[in-house]
Amino acid sequence: MQQVSNSQIVCIDGDSLSRKLRAAILDRSGHSVTAVGSLAEAEPYLGRNGVRLAVIDECVADMPALESFMSAHPELPILLLTRGADGFRPSNHVRFFPKLDGPEAFLRTVEQCLRVQQAPREPLTRLL
Repeated sequence: MQQVSNSQIVCIDGDSLSRKLRAAILDRSGHSVTAVGSLAEAEPYLGRNGVRLAVIDECVADMPALESFMSAHPELPILLLTRGADGFRPSNHVRFFPKLDGPEAFLRTVEQCLRVQQAPREPLTRLL
């Protein structure tokens, strides 16, 4: 798979060490990364600079906040970092990535997200 290099990515993670690590992995892969600690901190970077992907740790917000973020940015693909994808229903603009998987799998998933065709966004929902 050919890499989509130099893509602008916003990495949102409340844990500074995890945020710096993921940002470094993406940067070394040729992506331009803005790393922030919350959804609110990400807002000024979205809608400009050609941001093509938001990588979001599930712990930074509850479901209503994530839904609100997604509604505000309907064309932005999202990679949601989870403890496991169990309990989530995937949608066409949201992919899930288990936090414990390695950097190679993380980069493969990022590249897949960057290739997402623009389509209407489906709501993010938890399965019961």
